[in-house]
Amino acid sequence: MSWKSITARKAEKQLFKEKGKLDNQKEVEKLLEQYILRFERDPKEEPELSRFHLFDAKGNVKGVRDMEIVDYLVENVQFFVVGITPYYYEHGVFLEDHDGVRMKYRIQKLIYRDQVQSGVIKRIYNLLITQPKVHREAYELNKQPVRWINFKNGYYLKSRSLIYAAGANHLKLGVKGEDEFYGKGVSYCATCDGAFYKGKTVTVVGGGDTAFSYALLLSKIAEKVYLVHRRSVFRANKSLQKKLKAAVNVEFLLNSEIIEIMGSQKIKSINLIQNKTEKNILTDGIFIAIGIKPNTALLKNKVTLDDNGYIIADENGITSVPGLFAAGDVRKKRLRQIVTAVSDGACCAVSAEDYLNKNNI
Repeated sequence: MSWKSITARKAEKQLFKEKGKLDNQKEVEKLLEQYILRFERDPKEEPELSRFHLFDAKGNVKGVRDMEIVDYLVENVQFFVVGITPYYYEHGVFLEDHDGVRMKYRIQKLIYRDQVQSGVIKRIYNLLITQPKVHREAYELNKQPVRWINFKNGYYLKSRSLIYAAGANHLKLGVKGEDEFYGKGVSYCATCDGAFYKGKTVTVVGGGDTAFSYALLLSKIAEKVYLVHRRSVFRANKSLQKKLKAAVNVEFLLNSEIIEIMGSQKIKSINLIQNKTEKNILTDGIFIAIGIKPNTALLKNKVTLDDNGYIIADENGITSVPGLFAAGDVRKKRLRQIVTAVSDGACCAVSAEDYLNKNNI
């Protein structure tokens, strides 16, 4: 490549050192930035296809020049391989090119119609992915300029600011039937689904404030409420405990662990073990409230989190990292509902715009 100086060539070798500090850190970073910017340049006009074909004495096409096509693609198409996985650059994002479908299509475009055969395309593609220039190491890509976001699933996205709204996942019991009956009696939100159980029997699992709040709400809707807790004491605050214990239609099952959720089209009962004795409890629904885990593992040691892993951000979504904003359940806050997540998103959008304008980005 014309932009690659002797110093840059030396620096490029450093990209393939997996351990130790790079000898030419600045040159390496500059080289890699140039490599990335190469993917952003304006696309060239489509080349003259005749350069990729073989002709007989009469001027008829008799085949294709495999390596001519390979060389062209290596120098001009946004494509690379990490390990054995190919990636294709499209609309600002590196996408996993499953089975090389996108690249095979590009190969097809360089071949005259009468030469388009699956065997020919596959042969050229196999030649392409053996070229050293299309291979990149994962650690090399992780050294990209900060404006590139490296996603774990293989996506690489350019961004001048980021609104992080990855949400949080409810912790599961991990018992048979839990996934099978999700949405068919298994729920993790009484506020969302409680109204479906008017006059029915429901079970709440957990011993904290959320479980007690769910049970208290359901006690005003359902005919019967079971509260199942694996310990002999609750963690919920005393006020909630007092209110729930006063409800006449609530039964507490302590020292109990659910081992199976049963039913056919929907839940009919649960099997649990209480004090080493197995029991079957008839129930129309089960609300699991044993905790929530925010999806912030990606941001660990990069942004300030609280003790539970939630991002600490103000009401405008501003975090400890300039340009990074947090919205929705992933942010530390009291209420996690759709309406609050939407509100967070609106605030973060304005904050991101202000950040870009103020910093002339």
